[in-house]
Amino acid sequence: MQSELHILALPKLRVSHAKAAQKINETSHYETLFLMFPRGIEEPVKTLAEGLPYEYVISEIRRKRLIPEPFKAWEYYAEPILKMLYETKKQNPNLNIYCYGSTAYENISTETATKIAVLTLRVLATGKVDVKRWKEVLIEELKFSLEASEEEAEFVLSVAKRYRRNLCISSLSGKKLKDKVAEEKEGKIRVKLEYVNVPYQLTPLETLKNELLKELKGETLLTDEVVEKIVRCHVDYVKKYILLSSNPDDAYFRWVSRESKKLEDIVGKDKTVFSG
Repeated sequence: MQSELHILALPKLRVSHAKAAQKINETSHYETLFLMFPRGIEEPVKTLAEGLPYEYVISEIRRKRLIPEPFKAWEYYAEPILKMLYETKKQNPNLNIYCYGSTAYENISTETATKIAVLTLRVLATGKVDVKRWKEVLIEELKFSLEASEEEAEFVLSVAKRYRRNLCISSLSGKKLKDKVAEEKEGKIRVKLEYVNVPYQLTPLETLKNELLKELKGETLLTDEVVEKIVRCHVDYVKKYILLSSNPDDAYFRWVSRESKKLEDIVGKDKTVFSG
């Protein structure tokens, strides 16, 4: 039996998650659905798909601290997919749902976000950028990210082999999963990678992480001057858009239309636009 794995990769935008939710609901022939949520919430997610009220399930996830605070920040992106699951399961009762995200990395990622918020406030207060500390914090998270990606890919691969048609919702790093599947020696899985809302303009922080990841792999070397300039773009993004917008998507799209060119001028358009 040859299995098929359809990877739907999307940026961290609520509008992208809403599009993914619609695609999930339009496809009733899949046997499995892999969601990029931490594995620790798989059971609550399954009960949600079976018909338990959304607010009850969400309150239980929060009460049991299965997702680290700030919980609302996570729910903002996850909600469109979570709310679509009952309708999807109703149309496809035999659908098997798996959450494949690393719980440990979810915690590390949240801790990193807190550290970055503190560093951002320091720049706003002092006007100075501690380049060394910014790099330390982000590189530490990137190392965990690489380990988590490997673990997540192995999990998806091990389960997908048992079914013929699989759908996996992924971040923009979906190509890593595709490459992992391609390494499968038995060649039992045929994989398709599809992007949502791509080309996608990377935020300053996403751009900095990408460049540091290349440095971590020995592909390039970032100067302190470039790191500082990207950090200042991030601080401006937070100050002028995140803090003054009604939601993260609104902040992002306003920034793209008004100031993303500044980031392109620092590192080049090819490094600030993800095209797949």
